[in-house]
Amino acid sequence: MATGNRTLKLSILADVDDLKKKLGEADKAVESNSSKISEFGKKAAAAFAVAAAAAVAYGTKLAIDGVKAAIEDEQAQLRLAAALKTATGATEDQIKATEDMILKTSLATGVADDELRPALQRLAVSTKSTEEAQKLLSLALDVSKGSGRDLESVANALAKAHDG
Repeated sequence: MATGNRTLKLSILADVDDLKKKLGEADKAVESNSSKISEFGKKAAAAFAVAAAAAVAYGTKLAIDGVKAAIEDEQAQLRLAAALKTATGATEDQIKATEDMILKTSLATGVADDELRPALQRLAVSTKSTEEAQKLLSLALDVSKGSGRDLESVANALAKAHDG
């Protein structure tokens, strides 16, 4: 086991002026990057603010459009109900059953209810029968899909044919 103290002497040979110069350059590079990052942050914040404002405006538009669509849908339901009462003498229960049928048909076929209601309404006015109008609506859907013609045109043609 060694006893006693030993001394280690290191000599650093360096160009202190060059070291100071390199440290200064590094400091300037860090400051330059820092200001570039700061500028980017300001630009990004402005861009995000614009995007947020656009998102709020779009959300508001969607809400307004949704309300308008709901109002139009309710009006279409009322028009169909009035036509069914007048043309076929339908009761409230029959009208509700017809609305249920429209919903199921829409889900099964992918045809929007705002296309189904006017077609059914036109057919009901011609046939004077909810049951017959629903059968013709089914036929109109098949013809529309097979021919590529819109449902309203097909329903009108079937109604005219029924009218004579």
